[in-house]
Amino acid sequence: MVIGKEKIKKDVLDQILSDKRVKVTDINVDVDKGEVKLTGHVKSYLSKRAAETDAWVVEGVINVKNEIEVSYSSDKNLTDHEVRKNVEEFLLYNQQIDVSKVDVSVRSGIATLFGSVDHYWKKAAVEEAVSNITGVKGVINELAVVPSKEMSDQVIAEEILSTVEFDFPVDMNKVTVEVENGRVTLKGVVPDWKSGKIIYDK
Repeated sequence: MVIGKEKIKKDVLDQILSDKRVKVTDINVDVDKGEVKLTGHVKSYLSKRAAETDAWVVEGVINVKNEIEVSYSSDKNLTDHEVRKNVEEFLLYNQQIDVSKVDVSVRSGIATLFGSVDHYWKKAAVEEAVSNITGVKGVINELAVVPSKEMSDQVIAEEILSTVEFDFPVDMNKVTVEVENGRVTLKGVVPDWKSGKIIYDK
């Protein structure tokens, strides 16, 4: 079934406006043959990332171009030094994740994370948290994932399968998890982009 561009546009806007992470200033949605183009302004980089994710989960969307700009009010336009200080304070006082081996540099509001963490979910969690820090206009995540203990490829694959099967309604009989030297390859079929993202994030 072909889904019309007006329906896709409406569904994308509804998805974005219902997302509490998106602090909307103004967002425009254009649709052409299933490709969604997002423009406008939001109040944080986290909002920009979330808006793109929201667009991807809508049925009929085959590609998303995110050209949204992050616009802070004049009293929140910080220098790169101030942004770096804010990020470093977050890393210093974060109690949920050990970020002792994480460093940051900031240029033109773009924060680059480098160093290492011991789990992939921590890499993603640090990026999301930094995305919501005032002054950050983008994040380049170069964190390496270095497990604190040696794990066999088989154990890694089994943990991925058991975690997804336990927590999420994804039919893992249609998904293959291949692990070689710690590198994970996912193959198969999922009902929508959101389901695939769930497995990838885990």
